[in-house]
Parts: sequence; structure tokens; C-alpha cells
Amino acid sequence: MSDRVSVYTLIFISSFGSALAIFLLWGLSSSSPGLLVAFALCYGFFAGGFTATYAGTAKELRHVTPGGDTGRADIGSIFGLISLGRGIGNVICGPVSEALLRNGAVWTGAGAYSGMFGPLIVFTGTTAALAMSSWAVKSLKLL
Repeated sequence: MSDRVSVYTLIFISSFGSALAIFLLWGLSSSSPGLLVAFALCYGFFAGGFTATYAGTAKELRHVTPGGDTGRADIGSIFGLISLGRGIGNVICGPVSEALLRNGAVWTGAGAYSGMFGPLIVFTGTTAALAMSSWAVKSLKLL
């Protein structure tokens, strides 16, 4: 799909699907193994496809001008920066998750939101939803 559809649309689909899976399937699962399996499948499908947007993202960031000039943007450097961002997120997620689980009070609510995973579900779903910001910025022509 990344060859035929705008990278912004693919990021939106991936992020929206991931956020919905987190908030609905994981958040409402409680102790239901069926909902957790559905969450794992849906989240794996949508979040797993996010990496496929890297080539389209690099192409957008390179931004070839009408004269054919790409400035100093090197594809390898762009991929390196994308990977750096992902790596920082991978390193930070462990301590943040531990802090949310250790210091998080038990919330009131339905499903898994009422347990110790409530703060982690909200944090994870929110960060997945924030990934849609590139689509929103492009759609609203803010940049």
C-alpha cells in the first residue's frame, strides 16, 4: 500500500487502528482471554504496519524540488534519524512503563482500566493517537 497511498494516510490508518485496539480491546478486556487475543491480533496488524511507512516518510522528508535539487538530504541519514527516534522510544518505554505500573493507583472504571494497567493503557493509547498528528498537520495544511 505504501507505493500507492499517501504516507500520511497510511500513518493515520496505522495509528488510528492501534489506538482503537488499545483503548477498546485492551482497555475493556479485564480478564477476558478472547478480548486480549483480539487485541494482540489487531494491534499487531496495525502497529506492525507502521514500519512500512519509513520509505514513504523518507521520501517526503527528502522533498525533491521541481528543479530536481534535494538539498543535502541523504536517504541514509533520514532513515538513521527515523531509527534514532524509534530507538529513543524503545529505550524510554521500559522505565516509563515501570513507573506507571509501580506508582499508578488502581483506577475506577470498566475492564482493565480499573486495574493496575489503567494508567499504562491510557498512556500507550494516547501516544498511539498522537502519531496521527502528522496526518492532521498535513490535512489541515498547517505546514
